[in-house]
Amino acid sequence: DLSGTLSSKSTKSFGVTIAAGATSATATFTSSRSSTTLRIRVRNSAGTVVAQTTSGSPVTLPATLPAGTYTWDLTPSSSANVSFSLAYLK
Repeated sequence: DLSGTLSSKSTKSFGVTIAAGATSATATFTSSRSSTTLRIRVRNSAGTVVAQTTSGSPVTLPATLPAGTYTWDLTPSSSANVSFSLAYLK
């Protein structure tokens, strides 16, 4: 699990190399304005977006992915404290 403060419209990225399978990313606001939304986006090693969602807290993005290196991007609509977890589901 990762946590931290994200500024409005700034993106925090996490790169992970995985085996083929299902993943689930979840982000929860620990403090923010009630109207804040968060986009989670998954990009492959070529930079192509392979999955994304935007929602209020909590935000969950399940994705079944082939083996490879991926980057999860978190982008809030306004400043927020966010807790992020990424699970690999065998």
